[in-house]
Amino acid sequence: MGFRLSTLQEYNRFVAIDIGSNKIRVLICEIEKWELRILGRASIRQARSYTIGWVITDMHGVAETIRRAINTAGKELEQIPEDIIITLLSDTLISDTITTQYIRADKDSTLSMEELDAMIKKIESHSFERARTKMRTQYGTDDIEMRLISSTLTSIYIDEKRIMNPIGFTGKHVRFTVLNVFAPTSDCNVLRSVITALDRKTISIIPPPLALPKIIERTEYFLDTNIYLDIGYSHTTIVIEVQGEVMTFHSIPIGTNLLEMELGKVETDTGSLTREHHMIELLQSSLAWIRGKAKHKKYEPIVSDFFRLITDGLLTTVEGYSTSLIMKNLFLSGWVFLSSLPEEMIADFLKDTVHKDVQIRELSTVLNPDLKITSEYVTTYGLALIASDLLLIKKDPLVRILRYVLYQYE
Repeated sequence: MGFRLSTLQEYNRFVAIDIGSNKIRVLICEIEKWELRILGRASIRQARSYTIGWVITDMHGVAETIRRAINTAGKELEQIPEDIIITLLSDTLISDTITTQYIRADKDSTLSMEELDAMIKKIESHSFERARTKMRTQYGTDDIEMRLISSTLTSIYIDEKRIMNPIGFTGKHVRFTVLNVFAPTSDCNVLRSVITALDRKTISIIPPPLALPKIIERTEYFLDTNIYLDIGYSHTTIVIEVQGEVMTFHSIPIGTNLLEMELGKVETDTGSLTREHHMIELLQSSLAWIRGKAKHKKYEPIVSDFFRLITDGLLTTVEGYSTSLIMKNLFLSGWVFLSSLPEEMIADFLKDTVHKDVQIRELSTVLNPDLKITSEYVTTYGLALIASDLLLIKKDPLVRILRYVLYQYE
């Protein structure tokens, strides 16, 4: 069924939960006078047996890790919020961007959310068939039962004028673009079981790639051509956004676990390689060697090959979307960017293939430094921004239309 404002509960405090294949990251937030405040945060490592890639294999283990992370984040609070917004962990997310248009019977009547919901519902089946085709192309099968987890209104035009907040507008010709995200029904059911075990109220379930563009929504980069590169533990996600519209996203099965494994082959203290701070030390050592300041040549080929592989995946994804796309900004995220080496390497690999004016920067640097959001927490903070906007719409739906996750499917 389509998203309804009436299904949203009132909440001023909530918990944003990012389920990663390596860690659970949590932010406890409060909305005060329409400002988002962070009350607590925590990052807790999961046992490797709890997930394989982006697939949850131990529901009880994941639920217990989430519970520990929430309790750690809220240890200074008298009461921990009951409402949560959470990411869907799945290695088989399929996106489909579809544009449709129609002529309204009464051009003088105002556009309502019910009207938009009805029109988006009409194209759902067509989008589902397109997603099945993508499933066959990407995974060689369409036997996996899929379900629509979110429909995102990325743009809308009324009488050829782009409107950011269409509710209440009048007009005859309406054209809009929707980004639908599908996931295996089995993955959705597993996450539902995890949420049930937590015994908390769900605000929304969000595909992780949709949280990243929220970070720059209120910055000067909003209407640029932006690419987001998020390097996780088991996967790397690439999101393409053009003039404020998320066009597509793609995940490649390469993450820092590969770098960890390869460095472990040449590092005697392999046990400590499971700790991020040690990995950062190795990356910084490699950076020092590259700059001629230290003798750590044994790490450089491994690190260089890894980030060249990531960069090749980025270019392949962008070229697969459009060979004429001119990138303006490349935003980087993931804990690996706590070291300055990855950003410098990626910039070096891209210098001969992208325009010289492309800005390459770590995504968290666009935020107010007072928030103390590091690269590790940008997805979690994006979730918090979505939850904040959902409450804003609940209280005053004419303020704006939520571009990321306007429609939520249960």
